[in-house]
Amino acid sequence: MKTKKIILLTLSFILTVSINAQDFKFGVTGGMNLNSITNNENKIGYNVGVKGEYFFKEDKGLYLDMGIMVTNKNWETPYYYNIEDNSASRWNANPHYLNIPIHIGYMMPLSKKVSVFVNAGPYLGIGLFGKYNMTTGNTNTTVANNIFNDYLKRFDYGIGGKIGIEYAKHIQLSVGYDWGLKNLKTNMYPMDYKNRSFEISCTYIF
Repeated sequence: MKTKKIILLTLSFILTVSINAQDFKFGVTGGMNLNSITNNENKIGYNVGVKGEYFFKEDKGLYLDMGIMVTNKNWETPYYYNIEDNSASRWNANPHYLNIPIHIGYMMPLSKKVSVFVNAGPYLGIGLFGKYNMTTGNTNTTVANNIFNDYLKRFDYGIGGKIGIEYAKHIQLSVGYDWGLKNLKTNMYPMDYKNRSFEISCTYIF
């Protein structure tokens, strides 16, 4: 219920802004992530969703950037060796989050068709689903079908930023980084767990 309330409040906020503001734009976006958690290895994931931009009337370059994204934040550990039985094991997971970034940005035109932009601000992440696996030798074992049920805290938050270029007021290419601030470890997963994610995205603004 808590997750549904957050989603509904965010959708209501975006809808209210779009109805009441002539300087509101929205679009679809997607791209690739390079993910890691504290002290673990990088792994590739994806992001896809919708976003909106509200340009403040007092300054046409200053704007509010917000979105609702489904983000796959894969990760895996290095191999850990067990001296007793001379085996090596590693763990991996493919957690999916509903990410809700709300950033303040500035867009500066370089020509009639090309602009550059930068934005930064907080994000909220809501864990949706994702398997948690262990690999020992050639054996792969599913530890949990949904890692958020027992092994990770479901709610994440952090700060992020993006820099990019816009062409013809419709096509945007950007790179960004999200820095998780909340430690998601639990009694079942006692190691430090903070999300780190570098992303490359392409957006079409309607």
